[in-house]
Amino acid sequence: MNPAVTMQSSSQRYRRVLFLALLAGLLLLPIWLVEFPPLLDYPNHLAQAFVLTHLDDPNFHFSEFYGQEWHFYPYLAMNGFLIAMQHVIPLEWAGRIFLCICLLAMPLCVWFFLRQSNPGNEPLSLWALLLSYNVFFLYGYLNFYLGVALCFLALGLWIRFLERASPFRWLVLLAAVTGVYATHLFAFAMLGIVITAHLLWKRTAIRHFVFSWLLFLPGILFYLRLPLGVAPTHEILFDGFGDKMDWLTGFLRGYSPWVGWLTLVALLGCALLAWWRNAEFRWNREWAVAGGVLFILFWILPVGFGEAWDIYPRVLPFLFIVFLSFCHVGKRARWLALVALALFFVRIENITEHFLLEGPRLTGLAQSFDMIPKNARVLPIIDGAHDGPVRRTYYHFWAYGAIRRGWLLPNLLSVPGMAALRLKSGVYRPDLSWDLDYSIPPDWNKVHENYEYVWAYHVSGLWPDLQRIGSVIFQKEDLKLYRLNKSTSSTDQSSALVR
Repeated sequence: MNPAVTMQSSSQRYRRVLFLALLAGLLLLPIWLVEFPPLLDYPNHLAQAFVLTHLDDPNFHFSEFYGQEWHFYPYLAMNGFLIAMQHVIPLEWAGRIFLCICLLAMPLCVWFFLRQSNPGNEPLSLWALLLSYNVFFLYGYLNFYLGVALCFLALGLWIRFLERASPFRWLVLLAAVTGVYATHLFAFAMLGIVITAHLLWKRTAIRHFVFSWLLFLPGILFYLRLPLGVAPTHEILFDGFGDKMDWLTGFLRGYSPWVGWLTLVALLGCALLAWWRNAEFRWNREWAVAGGVLFILFWILPVGFGEAWDIYPRVLPFLFIVFLSFCHVGKRARWLALVALALFFVRIENITEHFLLEGPRLTGLAQSFDMIPKNARVLPIIDGAHDGPVRRTYYHFWAYGAIRRGWLLPNLLSVPGMAALRLKSGVYRPDLSWDLDYSIPPDWNKVHENYEYVWAYHVSGLWPDLQRIGSVIFQKEDLKLYRLNKSTSSTDQSSALVR
């Protein structure tokens, strides 16, 4: 081989590696710039893993409040990773590493999927960068976010299996599909739907259906054995047309409506550019059909059922990624990738700016952790109805109290069929502490009996009642910490409330 050609090829590889490293650095930068990543449910997930790891630790009193019940849940990925990593590094560092894995997995798995489903169009995987820090990530739905990525890793492996079947490839694929189940149930279901739609359109041999459907058998059997928290009597809730349109145009919005609209306009413009007078354009009909099935599901699925929420919006990341495989666009794939890259730079700048603005606010709230002694019983009461979900970063922030001070908190996720953590019977947990409306207040006598402190955020309407059973020991912005007056009997407190 010509030495000059070899040097040129080596130089290109070096530039490519350097470019990807810089891209990854930009992608992960917001996570490492702040002490507390401002993600809605994230602190609750961290605290669950901490409590489960230290449930029998004599330095904590977690066993007074919590128990555990392990099954092969479809949401084990995050807890399993965090529990394992706590034996090596502190939990909060492990949490950041898990966030980085989620963020990196999305574009890498989409690249692998496109390499199998739409060869030659791998540059389009840069559009997956726009899924980073989407609303589901900002909500802290991290098992779901990672489940989306692993779904497309499994799809890529499935395509390779169909091209050249072997027992080894099937076993690897079985492990991947079961891994999707262990990460998130909805991703597991979407994987089955996309595979089935693809096979039906291709009218492939019956053995391909059999080998493909058998991949889902372990996950289905594991799920059927779970103590489910969703009962058939629970109400099914549907959103209206306007709500669905808002999700359709806004799931990539993040913190900024104008960034969301810019992304949508650019996406539609690039779709037109990919087709207009492009001699290399051709449809991948089997993936277009799968995308059509997902689009129909988006419109017919409910928003909530039992403990499950935001059901139909979760179809959108799958639809977005499958959309990238709808057609072969030839050389224009690189130009379309440049547009995606420019949008990513705009998006990551907006995300980084918001993380930096939110950081001091959460650091200020963290001062409350030192005001309450270790292993105290603390009831969080929060009203976030006045904020949008992605800006409600304080809603589970109290969960850091379990990690840093061993607080006993009733609000950690403990739903059967979803989590191994269990709140022991006899512990009073106001149902309203999960809601955003405190028009019906908690039972203050039971609060006084079961807890030592109340972490109250933006609940000014409840301050008079809290003042009757406790005293403020810390205040920061809309946060007030109350120490409950244990020297007063429950009867006296009840009389005071009546007066």
